[in-house]
Amino acid sequence: MSAVWLVLGQTGAPKAGSPPGYVVVRGTFRAEGRGAMGLFSGAITDIDRLDDWDMGSAAPPQQPKGEPTRARGCL
Repeated sequence: MSAVWLVLGQTGAPKAGSPPGYVVVRGTFRAEGRGAMGLFSGAITDIDRLDDWDMGSAAPPQQPKGEPTRARGCL
């Protein structure tokens, strides 16, 4: 239960050839959206950001300038 279901919509899948790893996702978490066969902790919908996270960096990528912050303390 340490995974969430992503509802990609128009954001689309990560770029072809992207190495496996972590990504930064921004959207709306819905606890009732349990994904395929109810195996997930919830779902992230209305995704408007999906970026690779370079694990060589100590911190996640910065939020692009000019974009509003909708939640604090969340990645």
